[in-house]
Amino acid sequence: MAVDAQASKSPLTTGRRLYRGLVFALMIGIVGAGLAIVPALFVQSIFIGNFQRCESQQEFDIAATGSIQTTCGEDLSDPPKWLPPALIAGGGIMGLLGGFGYGYVSPAPAPKRFEDRDESWLPF
Repeated sequence: MAVDAQASKSPLTTGRRLYRGLVFALMIGIVGAGLAIVPALFVQSIFIGNFQRCESQQEFDIAATGSIQTTCGEDLSDPPKWLPPALIAGGGIMGLLGGFGYGYVSPAPAPKRFEDRDESWLPF
């Protein structure tokens, strides 16, 4: 029976491999971009937190001495707005590439014939 299952298994054509690669690329790419949102928000919160601390320290300086004593870094006053979208896009691109590679290279699952299936242990 094992020889019959191997004979009935058709090889994957290049078109079928490309189709599988595109489907897996879309699925894994969306998941990769979704998971990349967490570090993107974390990195952005670091910049915003530093800016808020510096701004509150300058307000304290004005209240205490009448002039600003604390100098903030120039880049903290304008956090990079391109960084979170770049992290999300990078996660999506890595997912696209990995999903396409997996879909193109992985072998097709062997078709299950009715005779080869095990009896279900469930009563329904």
